[in-house]
Amino acid sequence: MVRSQDSQWTGDGVVEVTVSEPLTSFQLLNFVMTQTCFRILLLSICVGCSPASSHQERSSAVAETKTPGWDEQIAAVRSGASKKILLKSPVTSEMFLELATGCEHLVRLEANVLQIEGSVLKQILSQLPDLQQLVLTGTIGNDVFTAAATLSKLKILNLPEASFDDAGLTVIKDHPSLELLRIETPNVTDAGLQEIAQISNLRYLHLIRVPITDAGLKHLYSLKKLESFYLDRGECTEAGLSGMIKALPKLHFHWDQLHLHDDPNSHSHD
Repeated sequence: MVRSQDSQWTGDGVVEVTVSEPLTSFQLLNFVMTQTCFRILLLSICVGCSPASSHQERSSAVAETKTPGWDEQIAAVRSGASKKILLKSPVTSEMFLELATGCEHLVRLEANVLQIEGSVLKQILSQLPDLQQLVLTGTIGNDVFTAAATLSKLKILNLPEASFDDAGLTVIKDHPSLELLRIETPNVTDAGLQEIAQISNLRYLHLIRVPITDAGLKHLYSLKKLESFYLDRGECTEAGLSGMIKALPKLHFHWDQLHLHDDPNSHSHD
């Protein structure tokens, strides 16, 4: 095996913005954050193949930019100055319900929803039709998938520290535009991979602490558009994983941040 120092999703990561008129101080701050945050978006979604020093430089750049609070970000979205809300501190149900008013053009949402009931998540997310990137941290149940299934523009779904099971994935399997799925839950089984295998446009998949086996991996062989697969702390064997990279020879694959010894796409990260 060849050890990887870091990891990131490969894919498009460039945003060009043309400014045609003077910016307010908030718009300028929002512009800087958009550029910086988008460039590390895939890094925040999963861990990949680029030098650690590069990641540290990006992290330092973000640390120097103060993130506006919830009220300020909500106001910016409602005024049309921003299309994203990013907040690491816990959001209450009362706060989350504010998204129901004037936030229908929200494109990106990242929030800690540990304190929010599933019914509230379902209610609000279904009212955000333009949402493309959704990152929710907390013990997310199956309700979030019912809402996500109605978001036809959703491309990125990242659910760390969740608690949903195979039933949730049954709801999302026919999503028309989902390209990246990153999940962490101990309750998804090999049967859940059968549902994931039906997400026709899936390009990036990252499973963390999902107790899948070699039998479940075979369901993923049908994902011909899959470009990158990261598996951390599953129950698969090296033999089973070797079978997968043989079935999908162009796949960029990491197993607990390692390349398999027989991976034709393995490379040094020195």
